Order: sequence, then C-alpha cells, then structure tokens
Amino acid sequence: MEQKYGWLAVISIIILCLAEPSELLNWTEQPNNPTEAIKGQSETLTWRYSLTSGEQTSSQTSFLVKWSKLNDSSSQYDQIVSYFKISEFDPSYMEKAPHIVIDRATGTSFASLQINDVRIDDEGIYKIEISFQIGVVAADHEVNLTVSDDESSMSQGEAEALRRDAELSENRIAGSIAGSRHARLKLYEGLSARRRRSRSKWTTDV
Repeated sequence: MEQKYGWLAVISIIILCLAEPSELLNWTEQPNNPTEAIKGQSETLTWRYSLTSGEQTSSQTSFLVKWSKLNDSSSQYDQIVSYFKISEFDPSYMEKAPHIVIDRATGTSFASLQINDVRIDDEGIYKIEISFQIGVVAADHEVNLTVSDDESSMSQGEAEALRRDAELSENRIAGSIAGSRHARLKLYEGLSARRRRSRSKWTTDV
C-alpha cells in the first residue's frame, strides 16, 4: 500500500533534495553512459549500491531516492520521480509523468527507473540522488539518455550488412532477368534453325 505523508514529510523531502552529496555510498552498478533508447520501446535505468553500516542504520529511519532531468532551457534539474520511505510507514512514490515510473522493488540495494513508450523528448541527462538523513545526500550519479528511431539506431555494422543484403537481392533479380533473356534468345535461335531446316527440306523436295 502506498503511503501519503503530511507537511513534515514534505519539508523533509525538500531539505533532502537541497542537500549536497557526501559520496559515502558505494555504487556497484550504473547504467551505460550514454544509454541509447529506442522511440516507442521501453528503457530501464538501474543503479545498484552498497551501504555502510551507518547508512544501513539511517535508512531504517528515512530513505529517499530522487530522480531529476536536466532542463536545457534553465540549466536546472527538474524532479521527475521520487521514492520516500519513513520507518513504520509504507513507501511513498511521486511520479509526474505517467510513462516514467519507479520499480516498486526499489530499496536499499538498488533503484530502478522505468521509461515506457519512450519519446523523443525523454532524451536528456538524468540524475539520481540518494539520501538517508535530513540535510545529507549520500551520493548522486548522472546518465545521458539518447533516443533514436528504429532505422537511425542501427550500428555501422548492421547498416553495412543491410546494404550487402540489398545488393545481393538486386544481383539475384538482375541475374534472373538476364537468365530469362538468355533463355528466350536460345529458344528464338532454336526456332529459327528449325525453320531454316524446314525450308531447306521443302526446296529440296520441290
């Protein structure tokens, strides 16, 4: 069950969001940077991390995972989703865009952001921030997400293979046409020779 909190929790989240990272948390896995997504498909950005014993203890009281996206116009990060857990309460999820959601298994060992039906305007720099106590951001990390259409997302090797296949198909078609022409020519030559033999025999008989 998702839990909603009052003004105290809101103030706590604001303070956590404004705090500078202390870089105590240890990242064990991060998304590829850049990460390439395909328009119309789904893309998952996953971070894994290990906590110190102090962070483990602090996370039992409060734990915040926040994702923001860089706004090219303002050069500021706009918050898009967040996960907030206070002791003895169920997690609270804030998701501004319906197609960008948090993996509900997110917790103190990994955090995962799911972008469904990727759009061109989803392209940009995403930042994750993790906090365990008010006023302290344990760590943050940025990843650049690029979005491509299916055709433009092919690698150079894939494009070269496609070009070779197209050339092979054209050669087969051309060979088939040439073979057909050759067969028709041989048939014509055979009919002409038969006619000449027939005429020769008719002249001899006369």
